[in-house]
Amino acid sequence: MEHENQGKKDIDWATIVEFFTKRGRPLTKEEIDELKLEDLKMLEEAEDQRKRAEENERRRQQRLMEDLAEDEDFDAFEARQTKDPLAG
Repeated sequence: MEHENQGKKDIDWATIVEFFTKRGRPLTKEEIDELKLEDLKMLEEAEDQRKRAEENERRRQQRLMEDLAEDEDFDAFEARQTKDPLAG
């Protein structure tokens, strides 16, 4: 079935819109253009949201790594102190 769908990607956008419209009449060029713009806006918004989520995750990971580095420094300091408490 996927193979059948791959060959059918050259269907005109206007044909799809006309087929799925509930108005029962062909859409005008202006209506088709408006629907295309809406679709483009939705895609851009989804892409922006995805980028924001990725950036937030990157920042969260960076904060975790910084926290781990701080903990490591404290643990290393603590280990040095417990190894030789009388060292001056």
